[in-house]
Amino acid sequence: MYESKIQLSSLCMKRHLSQQEVASRVEVRRATISDLECGSGKSQGIEFDPLARLCKVPEVQPNGILGLVGIDGVGGGCALN
Repeated sequence: MYESKIQLSSLCMKRHLSQQEVASRVEVRRATISDLECGSGKSQGIEFDPLARLCKVPEVQPNGILGLVGIDGVGGGCALN
């Protein structure tokens, strides 16, 4: 069994981007970016248009941000294509 993970935090850290900078560029609230990064369960997901804008911030494809991880911790990351 797999669950989706958003790997945004590490991408933005490498590029020295704050949550507020990302939120401004994606045109969403900073709290939305925080929820996506932390996996707090508050976010139900992200729509395609904001996802497309989000991919432009760290200049990656969607599979660079989204991934599947084994719920039991086994299986490592399995990128969505």
